[in-house]
Amino acid sequence: MKNILLSIKRNIYLVVSILVFASSIAFAASTMGVLGIGNNNDDTSVGYIYLGGLDESDYESVLNQKVSLWQSEATYVVVFQGYTYEINLDLFQFDISSTLSNLETGVKNQAYFTITEDNKNLLVDQLNISFTNEIIVGFDVESFVSHVLNDMGSLKTFKTYLLKDFLPETLPTHSMNMALVSNLSSDFVNAIVSESVYEITIEPKTRFSLLETFKDSTFTNEQLSIIASAMQKLLRNSPMTNYTFEQYPIMPTWAEAGMNVRILSVNQFDFSFYNPLEYSLTITVYKESDNELLFTLDSYPFISTFSSSTTILTSIPFQDLNFEDESVNEFTANVEIWDETTEDITYRVLVTPGVNGSIIAYTRTETLLSGETETITLYEEETMAVNAVYHYYTYLKDGE
Repeated sequence: MKNILLSIKRNIYLVVSILVFASSIAFAASTMGVLGIGNNNDDTSVGYIYLGGLDESDYESVLNQKVSLWQSEATYVVVFQGYTYEINLDLFQFDISSTLSNLETGVKNQAYFTITEDNKNLLVDQLNISFTNEIIVGFDVESFVSHVLNDMGSLKTFKTYLLKDFLPETLPTHSMNMALVSNLSSDFVNAIVSESVYEITIEPKTRFSLLETFKDSTFTNEQLSIIASAMQKLLRNSPMTNYTFEQYPIMPTWAEAGMNVRILSVNQFDFSFYNPLEYSLTITVYKESDNELLFTLDSYPFISTFSSSTTILTSIPFQDLNFEDESVNEFTANVEIWDETTEDITYRVLVTPGVNGSIIAYTRTETLLSGETETITLYEEETMAVNAVYHYYTYLKDGE
């Protein structure tokens, strides 16, 4: 009897377990049906907008609502030379009909947008205001709009476009600045020609290094210094920043204030700077004469206006150096009486004029399209004083 009761109890447990398991399966199936899980349209979406589980009759209202919200929050910008234009996405209209007619269930779909010719012209007008007509005159608006429509179709929230990607390669560049270097040896001028160093490329968004650029050349340190010095002067009124270089304490004959860079490969005396632009610049070198080279900076026109100025931070006075010279007498040209006593008289003549040294700050002012100005210090340059050299001689007075 006891065994019979135990058997009945076990059977009851088995029946209950089967009922619970069956109920679980039924509940899961019901849930999947309600949520649409496992249906063909489960993964249906337009961009990030999920449509799975919705009735198709609700697609239009859901898409209109969520696309409108996306369009008000998305940020699409165009950048060029540090200027930014945020595209007014309201210029584009959401095409719900094309979006629904091309909708495929179970996959991620594109949203469709259109733009009228009037709005396209308005977009170009806004780009003109942001980047000037001189730049936008060569702008490929059709290609640009095509890219924007494609990205909007994916409902991307953020997008940055480089304006230069839509400027034709044939858009004329301009010689923005020039630097002439004189008093050069004809051998060096001809070496520039023989090595075909007509163009120096400054890559975008990188730090330029003269030593790296000319690592395979046979130029001497002084010849590299000439190139670097010309670039220093040439780039002063440009967006280039963060200059690093050494200078000659006593300037060579070809150098001048603001055009004085010393290159020394062994000591890693380099000339480097950062190009913040999103496109490359070209420096072209021309043979102006047997003893002169002309350097030009070729670029798209700069939207901002750049001007540079100097400020003397410290003046370093020169000293007078006097050397005895028997050839100096009262008949020497430009002679002066330096000292005179009852017994003797000293004549002195200036051989080399003295020049005060200085520490000069070079600053650059950028005038933005808005009229606002920004001024930064590019670098400081120290010029050593050149001492004045005099020759003199003292004569005894005869009977005076």
